Amino acid sequence: MSFLQQLEKKRDEPQREVELVYINSRPQWLSLILLTVAFGATIFSVIQLTRLLPLFDRNDFQTVWPVLLCVLSFPALAFAVYGVGRWLKFGESKLCYENGCNAVGSHLRGYVLANSAVVNATEINVKIVCIQAKRNEYNGKYSKIEELCRVTRKVLLSDLEVDGDKYRIPIQLLLPLSGKAAYSISQEPVRWTLTVHGEMPGIDYCAKFTLHVN
Repeated sequence: MSFLQQLEKKRDEPQREVELVYINSRPQWLSLILLTVAFGATIFSVIQLTRLLPLFDRNDFQTVWPVLLCVLSFPALAFAVYGVGRWLKFGESKLCYENGCNAVGSHLRGYVLANSAVVNATEINVKIVCIQAKRNEYNGKYSKIEELCRVTRKVLLSDLEVDGDKYRIPIQLLLPLSGKAAYSISQEPVRWTLTVHGEMPGIDYCAKFTLHVN
C-alpha cells in the first residue's frame, strides 16, 4: 500500500476527540507588511542613490545613508518575498494540544494542522526550545539569552493524518524538567517555542508557536 493510499485509509478512520487548546502560528500578514516596507525602502534608496552617487563622500553622512539603506533593504526585501511565498504556499498553521499536558516534566501531545502541501516534504522535524533572559548583575537589564533545554523529534510521513483538506502532524514531545515554567513574575522571563520544519523542493514548510508552559 502506497503512502497516499495509507493517508486515504486514515481519512475514513474515526478521529480521537479530546479537549484541545488552539494556538495559531505567527501571523503571516507580517511578511506582507515587511514586504511593503522593504520594497518602499528599496525604491526610495535607489532613487536617492542615483541622485547622490555623483556626490558620494564617505565622510559625508548625507551621501552615505542612501547606500546603507540600500544595502539593508535588499536582504529585507528578499526575506519578505520568501515569507510571502511561504504564506501563499502553506497559509497559517494551527497547533492543537491536549488541555493540561503543558506542564514542565510532562509530554506535550497534540498535532499541528497544516496545508496539504506538507505531504510533499522529504522529512519533517519537530523541535521544542526553552530559553531564559538573564539579567546583568551590574545594570539589572536583560543582556543575555540562555538556552535551558532543547528536544527534537523526526516525524515520519506515514504518521501524518488526514483532516479534511489538511493534514495533522502529530506532536508528542517531553517538556524537560531542565526547563522552567513561563510567565512567572518571581523569575527571569522564560519562553518556550515549538517549531515544525518540513524540507521540500522550493520553499520549505515552517511553523513556529509560542507555548504556554506551566
